[in-house]
Amino acid sequence: MTITEQEYKDKKEYWDYQRKVEYNKEKLKNRINQYSTTEWGEEILFNSLWSNLEDKDYEEPTKGWIPINNDYRLWNESKPNEFNNSFNSLNELKKPKGRKVILRAKEK
Repeated sequence: MTITEQEYKDKKEYWDYQRKVEYNKEKLKNRINQYSTTEWGEEILFNSLWSNLEDKDYEEPTKGWIPINNDYRLWNESKPNEFNNSFNSLNELKKPKGRKVILRAKEK
């Protein structure tokens, strides 16, 4: 059941916060699935990490994000988008930064 326009207008702050929480849950689950190479179950790992997150650590949902859970979708949203996993921090560390420096000895 989606959030109707009237419900959203009546409790805008409430629904914005609930959607923010849902965004962060989806993002964490997505990262766990992406990097899951643990002996623990993914659900156990998610619960462990989620319980340690504080409200101040939540990120704002990106523009155009549509929740997977139908209960948090707005009346004007259709199907959810997939998270963009193109950024990989390990690959970014391996990339050279700046231009190559060549050292040359001075002639006397």
